[in-house]
Amino acid sequence: MTSQLPLLDSVLDRLVKVEAQNRRIRLAGAVVLSLVGAVLIMAQARPVSQTVEAEHLVLRDAMGTARIVLSSGEGEGGAASLTLADAGGNPRGVLVVLRNGVAGLGLKDRLGRLRLVAQLDTGGAPLLRLSGADARGRAELSFRDGAAALIFKDGAGAERLVLDQSADGVPHVSLMTALGDAGAGLSLTASGSPLLGLYHGRSRTSLRLDDDGSTHLELYDHNGKLGAALLSNSVAAPETTAVGNPAGSSLVLRDKTGKIIFQAP
Repeated sequence: MTSQLPLLDSVLDRLVKVEAQNRRIRLAGAVVLSLVGAVLIMAQARPVSQTVEAEHLVLRDAMGTARIVLSSGEGEGGAASLTLADAGGNPRGVLVVLRNGVAGLGLKDRLGRLRLVAQLDTGGAPLLRLSGADARGRAELSFRDGAAALIFKDGAGAERLVLDQSADGVPHVSLMTALGDAGAGLSLTASGSPLLGLYHGRSRTSLRLDDDGSTHLELYDHNGKLGAALLSNSVAAPETTAVGNPAGSSLVLRDKTGKIIFQAP
């Protein structure tokens, strides 16, 4: 889905500049208006059901400014489009359908910067993207295969905050570094138990609350090996007594080889 965004953006940019790049649309405007006028005159004496055919239709205001451009798509790489302009003739909104079936809506600010893009890909999956004053995408909301995701990016385009939800409803939050590496993650299990992870290249700290109420804190070294573990549980269970904590709580320290060097109780 995201791979289609550059193509859609390119088409939107080209369409919103159609008045400046395609002079034949301006020339066709007078012809089309004359045609529309003729049809209106004919409509007074004929049945209302009439058909007007044209590759481009340009509607102008009283000052002669093109405000609406309707295109069949042959001049824009097969993209059928509707372009709306402000009173100054600046294109502000474009509704487009590409030849491959991708449908999109683009809105520009008064300086011509593309600030909002909404699209449906060929499979019907929706995506909404918001851009900053530099026209770089800063936020994306998508829904695909039953899973939703909200992504925030920095000025360089790197993902920094990701909120997603799996098809079965499990939520997850990820905080990313400027290099795109995971820094922290927070999620809930299907039963609602929380899990917090801290990362530095790989998982370094894991804190979770199990369904039975026990709390686990695990610390890992830079190689991903477990170095320390703290478990707290008011009721002893087989998995806790296995490390020698009949009271249901324990602290275990390991060396770099994984050997236990301290354990309490």
